[in-house]
Amino acid sequence: MNKTFFIAVDGQQQGPFSIDDLRGLNVSKETLVWQEGWEEWQKAGDTPELAPLFRAAPPTPPTPPTPPVTTVPKSAEPPTKRSNSGKIAVIAVAAAVIAVAIAVLLLMRQTDSATPSNVATKETTAAVKQNKTADGNSSTHQPAAAKGETFSSANAAKIEKWKKEAIGNARRVSSDNFAEHDLSKFWKTEFTMGYIGNNYQRMYITFSKVVKKSAEEYDITGFSQVKANVCNFTGTFKNVAFFEDKWVRDSSVDDMYSDVEKRGFVIANFVLNEDQKQSGSGIFHGYLKTNWCIDTEGKFFIDNLGPSSFDTYNQFLGEWASYKTDAAKIAAWGDHRIPLAIGTLDIGDGEFVPDRKYLDNGWEEYKQYHNN
Repeated sequence: MNKTFFIAVDGQQQGPFSIDDLRGLNVSKETLVWQEGWEEWQKAGDTPELAPLFRAAPPTPPTPPTPPVTTVPKSAEPPTKRSNSGKIAVIAVAAAVIAVAIAVLLLMRQTDSATPSNVATKETTAAVKQNKTADGNSSTHQPAAAKGETFSSANAAKIEKWKKEAIGNARRVSSDNFAEHDLSKFWKTEFTMGYIGNNYQRMYITFSKVVKKSAEEYDITGFSQVKANVCNFTGTFKNVAFFEDKWVRDSSVDDMYSDVEKRGFVIANFVLNEDQKQSGSGIFHGYLKTNWCIDTEGKFFIDNLGPSSFDTYNQFLGEWASYKTDAAKIAAWGDHRIPLAIGTLDIGDGEFVPDRKYLDNGWEEYKQYHNN
């Protein structure tokens, strides 16, 4: 049975590919590859099975030596006019040297285009461990985490599990069907309920500007706050994927959903790059889920029709990675409830209530609730 390999390209997992397939994919020795049974990704150049893919560049043609020029002593020069044949010979040799140099440069340029430094992008060489796209498929085989590009081994499994459960059995639909709709109004807001780290330190996230670039990508501007530390960030929501829930409108029931024709949600990747000049800055990256509705008149709006205590129409889960260190911390925020918080930080039944032991981590406003 032919062996197949997965490869990491521009931060995304692709494959599987046979060795013959890989010949046409511009795979370099630095490209990260993985196949079933491996625990870690490794470079293609370190994989014996892929050795036939790499051919050494032909050696650079040697530059022919310049013929020695014989100097005729002045006393031996004939009295007649000097011949131009020597000058012509020198010019011919110089032209030959220039031609060889041009050929060498062209050869080097072709060789460089196939070297790992040009083939492998920053995201690829950073060792992407799983396919962090919004299509519901992912792999948990991964090496050490890279800032803003993959999740740490401590958090990867639970983050991927959350995304998988968030999608469930919903049907993905083409983003072309939603090209006219703008989700920026759903996200331009302040999230006061968020945490960072395993001690659930409270965190605030504000999206002050959200600009739609396409149905599948948005530019983001905002800032984060942890305790008194504030960091500005810019980033993107990308790979926005639309899903539609199984929904049958019942007009006979007079409730908040009686005029709703369709319901669904989007899953997307987020990357938020904090200002490196600011103290305690880093990169947020992960997944988001936002619920939407379309009514009988075609109006597109956020699905916040349920009781506010149970609303989770905007949810964000991922990691924050420090610029200065290798530290990676779980990070999450949302409306009313927070991902991966229920049963740990959030002990509330019908609404968010932080556990008493975390009150000093920014949740002091709930002390009165516990005192009562």
